[in-house]
Amino acid sequence: LLDYACERGSLQAACLLLDRTGGTDIDVRDYYDHTPLMTACSNGRAAVVSMLLARGADPLLRDGSLRTTLMAAAGGRGGGHGYV
Repeated sequence: LLDYACERGSLQAACLLLDRTGGTDIDVRDYYDHTPLMTACSNGRAAVVSMLLARGADPLLRDGSLRTTLMAAAGGRGGGHGYV
């Protein structure tokens, strides 16, 4: 659910889900081995990205293809999201 909230840019839902787990699932992986931070970056959800980083999401993690969070932001939907 956290990954879906991050994909859609729902800051309120993402915060609620993290609060319910005490933040322990902040770097949980989805089916594609992406973290919520990677998902938010690749979809240009700057507010969610800021919140995840403030709560301790690890920006240095890599997915199964060795892509970083920065790469997810640069190669996101719509030609990339350099402002994220």
